[in-house]
Amino acid sequence: MYDVRGEDLIFPGARVIAEGREYSKMSSSQIEAIAKARESEARAKEDKVGFMKEVEDRERGDAYRRQELDAKLMDAAKPVASGASVKKCSHCGATVPMQASFCGECGAKL
Repeated sequence: MYDVRGEDLIFPGARVIAEGREYSKMSSSQIEAIAKARESEARAKEDKVGFMKEVEDRERGDAYRRQELDAKLMDAAKPVASGASVKKCSHCGATVPMQASFCGECGAKL
């Protein structure tokens, strides 16, 4: 019986023993080549994990920026308070601040 990695569940050290037997039949250059290949695989896996973390960080940052932009857009979309703070130009009908002396659209004196 084996687990998902191919480890023997009944004799957990059996794989290590089998690998030891295989290594005893190999030359030192073959063993070095296997060690380099495993090291390369480990580095590739670390690089992949690092890359995925960077992608997640970038996506998280983009999500925060999108939330900030959405909040700013929602604030910008809110209607301007009418009433005492704004008035209409009698010449062109544009909405101007209450304290304005001249219309910002047509330049007429208010």
